[in-house]
Amino acid sequence: MTAATVRYVVAVRLTRAPPIDRLPDPATVVDLFWAHAAPADRLDHVRTSASAPAGRLDIAVILRAESAEDCLRTVRNLCARTTRSPTLSGWTAERLSTLPLAGLGF
Repeated sequence: MTAATVRYVVAVRLTRAPPIDRLPDPATVVDLFWAHAAPADRLDHVRTSASAPAGRLDIAVILRAESAEDCLRTVRNLCARTTRSPTLSGWTAERLSTLPLAGLGF
């Protein structure tokens, strides 16, 4: 396997300062990530869940990258593009962590 084919899973937490009148629909958030992804992002999968009491969106992203640093940079840029949409206006990526997918036994 070459470095360019390494798949990473990234956990992202999006948060927004109160008040939060309602959380975005998780399916809509997934659609927004796909809509803002560029082919160069090498995005493979996005999944999200919302936590109303905590006012956060937890997102799992799987993508291919040359290194963990490249992966995190790509996800930060993707989050920046996605949170410019009206649905996610005011939301920011607060926490990102990455792990090679092979490290999970896949």
